[in-house]
Amino acid sequence: MNSFISNDIDIFIGVDSPDFNMFFHKKLKSRNVKTIQVVSPSVWGWRENRIKSIQAYVDLTMCLFKFECDFYDQKNMQSFFLGHPFSQLRPQNNDEVIKKHSLDASRDFISILPGSRVSEISQLMPVYLDAAKKLRKVGIEFKTFNIFGFPGETDEDFAATMGLIEELGFDHSFSFIFSARPGTPAAELPDETPMGVKKERLSALQTRILQHAMLISRRMVGTEQVVLVTGVAKKDPGQLQGRTENNRVVNFRSDDAALIGGFSRVNVTEALPNSLRGDWVSAVDAGAIR
Repeated sequence: MNSFISNDIDIFIGVDSPDFNMFFHKKLKSRNVKTIQVVSPSVWGWRENRIKSIQAYVDLTMCLFKFECDFYDQKNMQSFFLGHPFSQLRPQNNDEVIKKHSLDASRDFISILPGSRVSEISQLMPVYLDAAKKLRKVGIEFKTFNIFGFPGETDEDFAATMGLIEELGFDHSFSFIFSARPGTPAAELPDETPMGVKKERLSALQTRILQHAMLISRRMVGTEQVVLVTGVAKKDPGQLQGRTENNRVVNFRSDDAALIGGFSRVNVTEALPNSLRGDWVSAVDAGAIR
């Protein structure tokens, strides 16, 4: 602040961090400095009372979204539609996303993204977890993406991750050890976690998830599952292979190639480390699936 005052600045432009920047807006406005806030606080969604401070101390708010400008217009306040940088990215269609991430096009996917800030996660995660538990009851598969050894990761952080794994019982994990990318801010952060510790954490998580996955598979033994028949089994040409609704591979005895590409009911008889075995029951009309 002293530097701004001693240099007798004409304009102050605060970028994001509205609560932090409002201190400068207020002090400099009293000195007749023009004030601009780039990225509007979400006053249209919560803590709308902040609009009073913006009205008093900010000359112009530059908005990422057009509806934010409409909000300021209703308050008779100056704003400018700057636009969002993501709007310049070409959106991917479903086929591109499915191919890029090797997804099963016949299935629906739900992403649980509670945020990245501690405040976001602490407030949103309980609600998301409750929803996830309800989805788990109807047989939905859960996958998680984890990076271990990010600079600053503590034993407490790892314990919290393992606690979440236990609470939800993930089926699969895409897990990696952090690798610094040149030119990124993270590459400049001090990394005090030994590689041996990182590997131990990765191994512990992957082992626990495999245990969860096997437990889920064993619970399926004796149940009848609707399976999308995908082709001939890789190890036995006398069997067909398909996938259950929670993405388990199941092999069953049949040489009826007409079943491939359609749905069948299969009674699960055995749980193996990487697949299930079962007995074919009947074909299912796709129109009857949910």
